[in-house]
Amino acid sequence: MMALERLWRDAAIRSVDPLAAELRHASAPAQAWRDVAGLPADALHDRIARLVDCHRLAIAQGNVEWLRELDAMWRAAPGMIDDLRVLRAAGEIGLGLGTSGWTGPEIELLVEESFLVPGVPAEDAWRALAEGDRDRARSHVREAQAARAALLGSVRPEVWPGLVLDVELRALRALLSRA
Repeated sequence: MMALERLWRDAAIRSVDPLAAELRHASAPAQAWRDVAGLPADALHDRIARLVDCHRLAIAQGNVEWLRELDAMWRAAPGMIDDLRVLRAAGEIGLGLGTSGWTGPEIELLVEESFLVPGVPAEDAWRALAEGDRDRARSHVREAQAARAALLGSVRPEVWPGLVLDVELRALRALLSRA
C-alpha cells in the first residue's frame, strides 16, 4: 500500500482527518503520479479515489493554496489517467476556488460519458452548484446525507475512507455555506 492510501486508511480507521501536511506532500504531482504506470488496476483506482478525497477535503477546509496545488497535480496527470477524470476533478476544484466549475458543454460531456451521473444525489449536487442552482444543490445534499447514513453500517473504513470521513458531503456543504 502506498503512502497516500495508507494515510487515508489509517485516518478512517481512527475516524479523524489525515494530517493536511502529510496529505499535501503525498498528493504533490511528483508523489501522486509516481509509479502509477506499474500499479494494478485496483490500486490505480484506489489512488485516484484518494486524490479525489484530497481535493474534496481541501474544499471542505477552504484551503485555497492546497486546492491550487491539487489543480496542478490533476493537470499533470499522466496520459493513462482519463481526460474526463481530470475534467471532473478540475471542475470540483474550480468550484472550491470560486469559479463555476464546468461549462454547460463540459457538464453534458461528463454526463454523456458517465463521469457525472444524474440521479445520484451527490453527483446532482455538484452539477447544481456548477449550474448556479444552490437550492437544488441543498436538496440533493440532504438526499445524499440520507443515502450515506444508510450505507455507513456496511462500509469498511479501510476500503472507503472518503465515505467514512464524509469528505464529499463536507465539501458540498462548505461550498453551500459560502456566499
